[in-house]
Amino acid sequence: MRPTWLGMNARHYVYDGSWPGLLTVVFTLFNEKRPALSVVRDRLLVTDLFHDIREVVTDEASATRVQGSARSLLGARRMRDLWTCHLAERADVDRLLVEFLTIAFTGGGVNDTRDVTVLGLRQWRKHVSHEKHQMEAFVRFQENTDGVWTSTIAPAYDVLPLIATHFRKRYPDMEWVIADKLRGYGLYHRNGQVLPVRFVHEKEPLLPAPHIEAAKNESAYVALWKTYFRSVDIPERRNLKLQMQHMPKRHWKHMVEMVAGG
Repeated sequence: MRPTWLGMNARHYVYDGSWPGLLTVVFTLFNEKRPALSVVRDRLLVTDLFHDIREVVTDEASATRVQGSARSLLGARRMRDLWTCHLAERADVDRLLVEFLTIAFTGGGVNDTRDVTVLGLRQWRKHVSHEKHQMEAFVRFQENTDGVWTSTIAPAYDVLPLIATHFRKRYPDMEWVIADKLRGYGLYHRNGQVLPVRFVHEKEPLLPAPHIEAAKNESAYVALWKTYFRSVDIPERRNLKLQMQHMPKRHWKHMVEMVAGG
């Protein structure tokens, strides 16, 4: 049976958008016995004038406690699934995550696929995982003036943390940067180590990553990818609709083989 306070005195929670921040929301919710009407990353998104708003400051100790307890209840794989959902960066998903952890900590059915919270998170995990696979398939690199291979992407969700291992293993000897232009940060790989980097603006990442700047000899690399694309894209067999299905149009402008003039 769930505690009676879960149906009382609900309010809106605002947090910083981080995973530890979300776990701190869960800790605060239980500590103060005030369930969530919504969980948002920006106070301006709350338009409700009739309920309290609680701005939660991320507390690493509280987050660690929640993480450890949830991991004991749910297992490492389930926790990774929840973290994957969090990368969707959506208020409705954040609310589902808080609801799910509330269910878990109050003895509810976390495996009940008829439950809208459980079902909703399963669907969002699929959405984010699909975007991850899209990025792993469609990222293409170009060499910059420092000999660093760079790629710019604009994924629907924050999937850079999910694709880091794939590209580290695939290109272990390359020095590379994958930049997420929508979120202003990227991944920098060198000597088997991947580091997150923030960008001052689109073409100037902070150290340790070099500037993302096209090399003078990039045309040779572009030509290489265009040649490969032509070899598998015979004009007589071209099916634009099918090609669009395999490669969403929003990825095209970030792919070398789609450079104008191809």
